[in-house]
Parts: sequence; structure tokens; C-alpha cells
Amino acid sequence: MPRKKRVAKVKVDDLSDAQFFDLCLGGRNTFENDFLRRAAYWKHKDELMELVNAGARPAAFWDYEGHERLVLREEPTGFKDRKGKPYVHKVLEDQEDALRRLGLLTAEEEAQLKAWKQITGN
Repeated sequence: MPRKKRVAKVKVDDLSDAQFFDLCLGGRNTFENDFLRRAAYWKHKDELMELVNAGARPAAFWDYEGHERLVLREEPTGFKDRKGKPYVHKVLEDQEDALRRLGLLTAEEEAQLKAWKQITGN
């Protein structure tokens, strides 16, 4: 008798605060695995996108939508691993610059950014 394939049950209806911040800011392991984190991102993507400023995206966007920010330079942290190899911090391009380079800024975002720059003088 053939075995039934098990389908993972994804429960992402109720994100904890930690999981929500994980998707927005990254850097935490608040999901059981990456599959559940990815599923939560796609399910809540619109909600997450509404919360970020123009010219920015949630951390999970960069993880799951196949876009990369350019590494501008690497800076030593002053720490080394067990083998003596120095740890480096990668300085990435601004999200706004990356989105513009990738053609992903919307006209509405461009207008908001222009208005913000006029207000702040930047």
C-alpha cells in the first residue's frame, strides 16, 4: 500500500510579537524552521509592507524575494573565530538605493521620498 505524503501544516495566523519583529527586522530564530518563517512572510507580506517607510522593506523581503543589497565594504570587528580568522561586518548599500537600482521603488514611494528630502533638506 502506497504511503501518504505528509503535508506540513503551517499555522501562521497568529504571529507572536517576536515572530513579527523577526520578519520586520530579522536576526532572530523565532520560527521552528525557515519554511514556517517563509510561509509567515508570504502570508503577512502586505501587512508588513504597510508598516515600513517609503524606500524600505522588511528584513524578510530581502531574504525571500531574491534581491540582494550590494556589499559596499567589509570592516573588521576586532574579533576572531577559533581558527584565528577575523570576523568582518559587511556594510550594505542603503535599502532606498538598492530598491532604486533594482527598479522596485513605486511612484508613490518616489513622491514620498522627494517630499521628505525637501522637508529635511537632504
